[in-house]
Amino acid sequence: MRSLFALVLTAFSVHAVPAAAAPAVPPACVALARTWQSIELACPLEAVAPQRYRFSAKFSGSHDDTALSLASTLDGAPIACDAGSKTESNGEDGDIVLECRFAMAQPTAGGALRVRMKWYHATYEGHAFAAVDATP
Repeated sequence: MRSLFALVLTAFSVHAVPAAAAPAVPPACVALARTWQSIELACPLEAVAPQRYRFSAKFSGSHDDTALSLASTLDGAPIACDAGSKTESNGEDGDIVLECRFAMAQPTAGGALRVRMKWYHATYEGHAFAAVDATP
């Protein structure tokens, strides 16, 4: 019995992945306020080296009179989303994804990304926030 336990323990230790090898994953965003057509989220950021991030939100049921917007701030200052980011939509049909890609040049301890989304004549399906590759 003892040798079986040692064998199982050895098998798990051989396949263990060191914590340092895991990619940096930002903590989950928390809803601060929500109405039937808006939501405000706070997404905590760890003090890390300069890094790039992507925040995206999915909406369904968009049509000719739909309006969607996404505005974000970092520690209270507006974020300039990278070129190619899509932070608003008006009158598009179908499922729409809004996104803001940005770099955090100066690490901040306890900093927070705040995102406010508004929608009219669409359904908010959810969001994702993740660190991404260093290239824009």
